[in-house]
Amino acid sequence: VNTKIDVLSFGFKAFGGYNTMSISARANAAVKLPDDIFRLLKEGVTNDTYNIANVAAHADAYAEVALNHSHQITPNVRIGVTLKGLVGAGNVDLDFKKAQLELREDSWDVVTEAEVQANIKNLNLISSVSEETGNMCIDDVEIEKFGIAGYGAAVDLGAVVNIGDFEVSAALLDLGAISWSNNYLASTDGEHHFTTDKYTFNVDDEAANSFENEFERMGDDLAVLYEVKDMGDQGSRLRMLATTLNLGVKYTLPTYKKLSFGFLSTSRFQSDFSWTEVRLSANYAPCKFFSMGANVATGTIGTGLGWMINLHPAGFNLFAGMDYTCLNLVKPGVPKNSTTTVNFGINIPF
Repeated sequence: VNTKIDVLSFGFKAFGGYNTMSISARANAAVKLPDDIFRLLKEGVTNDTYNIANVAAHADAYAEVALNHSHQITPNVRIGVTLKGLVGAGNVDLDFKKAQLELREDSWDVVTEAEVQANIKNLNLISSVSEETGNMCIDDVEIEKFGIAGYGAAVDLGAVVNIGDFEVSAALLDLGAISWSNNYLASTDGEHHFTTDKYTFNVDDEAANSFENEFERMGDDLAVLYEVKDMGDQGSRLRMLATTLNLGVKYTLPTYKKLSFGFLSTSRFQSDFSWTEVRLSANYAPCKFFSMGANVATGTIGTGLGWMINLHPAGFNLFAGMDYTCLNLVKPGVPKNSTTTVNFGINIPF
């Protein structure tokens, strides 16, 4: 999930080009899950080994103050630069480095290792002694009062070049970092081992040892696997933003200017949460106040079909579209596609 909400923005002509200033609120979250999690969920409890390592999650939120300048270098070349000041509200990173489950016929062996880093102002990690193990571990968190958790800076770079009927564009977005303060670390402090032979499973839902009943009894034992200790405030740390690279080509038919075709490659660089997508589009503008488009995409997220309708008479602009259109549904109306997105809005210029 990547969200940007413009709080205030305006533009003006100056310095030989066009300028915009904006204040935005931004929030990002991502989760990475290995294949073995879904294999375990699909197969159920079998006599097998599942390696559920490299489970990771990330979330951050910050305010962005941006100044952009767009400059026409030649009649066919335009460049743009955005300078951004960033004020961090919070950042959390979860890294489950190891979770190996060896499920035998009469016993379970599990090895886990995990680490959590949180950069949130006035965060308190509350610890108590575990009744199961007698170890001191974190069992609750509280935030006394939200405050500024870090500062940073970033830059956007872009260019558009017109070559005959072709328009070639490139942009590098969010190239920068935030220095987060008060890096609270919680960790298993090494590997945790868990072995048991006291659970047996019955496929009969009415049985005393049914899957539901056994998993409920296992709750306390499994919670021991991820007991994390408060390792204290590790000071500040520098974390790069998720940088995005866009490369595009637009071709307008020389004999029919109302129809154009486009190619867009998008690559997001964010460690475990990186992804790439390639999209081809056809765009039709039969008149001044109406335009529409259709596109196909493939990449890390999957393959999808998109569309867009744009109504823009004098005074406002109304648009609606989907990057990934849900074409298949399974009962009771659940999308079969891995991803479905909807975009719509209205702009009123003045």
